[in-house]
Amino acid sequence: MVSFGIDYQSSYEAAEEQILCKAVVTDPDKDCAKAAPKGPDRGDSLNLSIEYRRATGLSIFGANIAYSPKFTYDSLNDDFGAELPIYFVPTAKSPVLPGFKIGYASDENNLILGLFLKASFGMMH
Repeated sequence: MVSFGIDYQSSYEAAEEQILCKAVVTDPDKDCAKAAPKGPDRGDSLNLSIEYRRATGLSIFGANIAYSPKFTYDSLNDDFGAELPIYFVPTAKSPVLPGFKIGYASDENNLILGLFLKASFGMMH
């Protein structure tokens, strides 16, 4: 399966705290405090994404292997991200789909590694 997506996000990020004092300081313990010097900054993003899902036909320890790479581009901030989840799909009926994920986000310049358990999809009768 190949899917395309567009989503708009709006968020707020608090300013970094600083030591703030009154104009006239008589007692630093009472007249100064650690606080944000201004209100939160608003951040908007418009994310365009493409995702590809595929079962490989390979099997490890009785579980089929599937993967789902996803690439995302934030057109408002010129950032991008990529992630590659690898799923282990048990051949027997199971309520969970275990796996691991490798990801990268350019805005934070971070490589992300993780393990996950997802609920498996089932049809009701």
